[in-house]
Amino acid sequence: MKRLLLITCIMFAGAPAYADVAHYRPCAPQDLPGTWQLVAQAGPAYSAHRSDPYFYDYQWFQFNRDTSFRHVTSKVALPDKTRQVIIEKMPALHYGLDKNGVLAINGGATAEYTVCRVNQVNMEKTHMKPGDVVFSTVDNNQIVFERLIRKVEK
Repeated sequence: MKRLLLITCIMFAGAPAYADVAHYRPCAPQDLPGTWQLVAQAGPAYSAHRSDPYFYDYQWFQFNRDTSFRHVTSKVALPDKTRQVIIEKMPALHYGLDKNGVLAINGGATAEYTVCRVNQVNMEKTHMKPGDVVFSTVDNNQIVFERLIRKVEK
């Protein structure tokens, strides 16, 4: 029921902050594996809760092909090797992605749902590049929080 409500909310949500509707497509399973870094985040939830680690300015996301997932947040930038050691030590969560780009991240008894979209064009005004991913959290038919992430080059 919660998932159906979320999908219904997404269909009626306003335009995303980082991507024009015509410039993105739903995420597909092959898009996510790899390590991603937060580029930007915005929305009422971010503005109201900036001291919460969930909203720290430095974040990395590691998606694996076996559907395991790790997320690291920090108040300060971390050197690559330090970040990688921390990611490897974090307990793994698991993720699933449906055909509409709804991403579910399961952490035991709870699941977090977010809309996952891939940008397809170079957008100089917003500094978005093709392949960047936008995660949007929807509540009461409104986008309350968005993250723009970019794959970390190896």
